[in-house]
Amino acid sequence: MNPDSPHFFVYGTLKRGELREKCWPRDPLTVEPAWLSGELYDTGPYPALRPGSDPILGEVWYFTPAAFPVVAKVLDDIEEYRAGRSDNLYTRELTACQTFEGTQLTAHTYFYAQLNNLPTFQRIRPSRDDKGRLFASWSSRISQP
Repeated sequence: MNPDSPHFFVYGTLKRGELREKCWPRDPLTVEPAWLSGELYDTGPYPALRPGSDPILGEVWYFTPAAFPVVAKVLDDIEEYRAGRSDNLYTRELTACQTFEGTQLTAHTYFYAQLNNLPTFQRIRPSRDDKGRLFASWSSRISQP
């Protein structure tokens, strides 16, 4: 498995404070707020990302190259992704993202693979955050313990 980048951009249940935050198998070097371009959909229990031009709010989790294979394996299982399989729920792809500090980087992220199902989901449109920035973002409606 060639990581090309040992970083992950997450926008849903794997973010800090969300349902699957504790599923990460290794501690990151750091986590930073970041964004990328796409379209975000609310499927109910989790979000779906597809290519597009909306600014999508998320986080970049930084890992060492040595930690990447273990982290990728666990996240691939969570996101129901297997390289070369035609019935993936998500696909893992390298994509450009940017931190709030302005650092541009490439990170792995999971794009929803079941595109035929998206019309029935609700698209999350960008809205202004408390600092006036425009982002589409998702958070669970399940209260955390």
